[in-house]
Amino acid sequence: MSDTDLLFMPAVKAAALIRVKKLSPVDYVDTVLKAIERAQPKLNCFRVVMAEEARRDAKKAEEAVARGDKLGPLHGVPVSIKDLVDVKGVHTRHGSAIFEDNVAQADDILVKRLRAAGATPTPPHFLPPPRPLRPPLIDVCGLGHRYPGGHPALAEVSLAIRPGEFLALVGRNGSGKTTLAKHLNGLLEPSEGAVRLEGHDVRGLALEELAQRVGYVFQDPDHQLFAATVEEEVAFGPRNLGLDPAEVEVRVAEALAAVGLVERDADPFLLDKGVRQRLAVAAVLALRPDVLVLDEPTTGLDFVEQQKMMALLRARHAAGQTIVIITHTPWVIAEYAERVVLLAGGRLRYDGPPRQFFADDELLAAAAFRAPDVTRLGRLLGCTPLSVAELVSWMPGRQAPCP
Repeated sequence: MSDTDLLFMPAVKAAALIRVKKLSPVDYVDTVLKAIERAQPKLNCFRVVMAEEARRDAKKAEEAVARGDKLGPLHGVPVSIKDLVDVKGVHTRHGSAIFEDNVAQADDILVKRLRAAGATPTPPHFLPPPRPLRPPLIDVCGLGHRYPGGHPALAEVSLAIRPGEFLALVGRNGSGKTTLAKHLNGLLEPSEGAVRLEGHDVRGLALEELAQRVGYVFQDPDHQLFAATVEEEVAFGPRNLGLDPAEVEVRVAEALAAVGLVERDADPFLLDKGVRQRLAVAAVLALRPDVLVLDEPTTGLDFVEQQKMMALLRARHAAGQTIVIITHTPWVIAEYAERVVLLAGGRLRYDGPPRQFFADDELLAAAAFRAPDVTRLGRLLGCTPLSVAELVSWMPGRQAPCP
């Protein structure tokens, strides 16, 4: 592994490396500091500022392990290189450090080479989305919410969610995303306005009815899971609806198959984070909701597990389920969402297609987003692709070799 790979490694991957190579936190910190020392003359952007603090924290983690304390997977591991050093010209993105100046320079060179080769994309003409014909499944009307103490979290939010949509709810931390999502199934009650499910105010619907119509998966699966086995976890909801054992078994088998889990007797709390996340989804799917709301479903997962989660949601969407996700991950929005709802300061700032969202720098800034690399490259070439495959499909069929 190169020094650059090590220095710019996300913390979750670093924790996995420590487990696989059986490194102690002290060994890991020393390894990173030595890599910084080797890289400093070449990169000329590092100044070590927290070496002793990092070593002290790592030592404390080792002492805690020796006492038998149970630690989290990242205890004693620097969250990023910026925990150890002062970095000039480097910003954090997706948990990794990125040289913005170098990226911009590389983009400029690549654009020039593509144009010199005649590889200029020709995107199709995108028509505005058709006017929806189906009535809303969920109608949010002038929604306002104040938490105890009077803090306003939402103000005058109105939007309609129709059957079969895949909607991404985005915004900065504290913008009101989770507050809005928790109104969709009655976890929170409006201070002003209303939320209607097929025309019925959710405040007048029984909780068991809401649970079967709008399922909610928490950001941290450990806030949702409680049973001793995977099977008991998934069966809990159907049993509480009073379904007979045969129907409960049908639903458990159906939900576990949907998320790709087979170990029914496994202890949920001994499973990896990605598997626990899918188990939390299965527990909700067993209720067969029309709408699935997920709060940051890819947070804390490595890229492989993120892809598994998003493939699961795409399959549920293809089966006709309405999907609403809260996310801070731009590529997830670009590749999966059909609609973006942006909240800023508790108010609705944007509601429309992802392509227009990623083409607007002001909207991206309001969401604290950086567009996916392929989208940034496409915009330099005069288009707004949402995936690599899409940009490639817009390129001329025959191209001269790049100089």
